[in-house]
Amino acid sequence: MRIIKSRPVFILFVILLILACCTTSAQAEYDISYRNSCIRISTPVGNTQNGAAEVTGKAAISEVWFCVRGPNDELTKYKADVVNGIFKAKLYLRFGPGEYTVWAGDNSYRFDGSIRFEIHNYGSSDNRYIAPSMYADSEHQQIIEQAQELELTGLSDREKIEMIHNWMALNIAYDWNCVNRPWLPASQIINEKKGVCKDYAVLFAALARASGLPCRIVIGEVNISDRIIGMHAWNEVLMEGEWVPVDVCLDAGYINTQCQFVFEYSSEYLLPAPVHFALTHQATSISPY
Repeated sequence: MRIIKSRPVFILFVILLILACCTTSAQAEYDISYRNSCIRISTPVGNTQNGAAEVTGKAAISEVWFCVRGPNDELTKYKADVVNGIFKAKLYLRFGPGEYTVWAGDNSYRFDGSIRFEIHNYGSSDNRYIAPSMYADSEHQQIIEQAQELELTGLSDREKIEMIHNWMALNIAYDWNCVNRPWLPASQIINEKKGVCKDYAVLFAALARASGLPCRIVIGEVNISDRIIGMHAWNEVLMEGEWVPVDVCLDAGYINTQCQFVFEYSSEYLLPAPVHFALTHQATSISPY
């Protein structure tokens, strides 16, 4: 028997077949891709057991940015400097076990999907508040050395928190000129020894994590008569099974009438009673860093 297809039906069939093939090819290229015109990843990672993955490659730019999406849509970023055309990045999969999606690009604000791959984390722990992040870079040598200089080993959690708080309150100055700058890593802040509230929070988090204390950065609003009204950042540390607040920025000093920072040590916001802290601080979000 001879089957005769009408021309319109046959043409439609061909068009649909072409579209299906093109869509599948484009989707596959988008789903898993390790290179574009300026970045080439040479050691892609498919899975990990320890909550971290090293990614290396070559690039024709000065730095490579990574956006990492966790199993429950948590988002964070990492940066790798390119030296002599080669880069190496350690991506901490801080949000527990599961599938992570990674994008790579030439800046921190736009990831076009030309490089996109997945890593499965088989580690069992949620380490979002203890593992290093891009900004709370607790694995950086300068952060580790400062934590060692404070001689935190063997101290109780409360004693560690007090030592970090006191050192920062006496050594990190508030600087209005830093208000509009972007987030910076703790290793840079500790060199400059100045910053604004988010810089205090990032540095405290890095030193706390370097000493084995789970610590997170809290974003919210502060209302203190004649001192500060508006958006602010501080820390919460896990101590004896409970998250307790610490605000080193407010304990370091104050801004005088000449808009100059004056060191004036205080412990008012060092592990205060939650009821007292809530009178001035209202949290709105927890930073992914």
